[in-house]
Amino acid sequence: MAGVAKHSPSFYRSSDPAENFKLKLQVRETSRIPLSDGDGRKGEAFSKDLEIAWQEKRYGPGDIAEFINHRDKKVSSATEREARRHLVAMEESGKPVTSLLKDVMIYTYTDRDPKAPKTVSLTHLAV
Repeated sequence: MAGVAKHSPSFYRSSDPAENFKLKLQVRETSRIPLSDGDGRKGEAFSKDLEIAWQEKRYGPGDIAEFINHRDKKVSSATEREARRHLVAMEESGKPVTSLLKDVMIYTYTDRDPKAPKTVSLTHLAV
């Protein structure tokens, strides 16, 4: 692929505990593609700044859909029970789970997440 730079892995070592690690992200739209009905989006380009903490769970559309469609399903793992408790508590506080759905979503997997893709293995990054 022309124009794609190849980067070798790099590592940053710190004596701080991993719990202090935070990742700052800026997600921004770089181009607009007209929709098929010719009704392209109007307004400012999308831009969002985020800060995500180490092992912070941000629910994705699949997590939210599964919760909504299978509220009464018994979950087997402790991680799934914790996620279910969090989403139920959110609804009980008056904030609907659907409020987590956005046009552009950033969601995360944690090290104990049963929904993490099987192709991702962080053990190969260890040095």
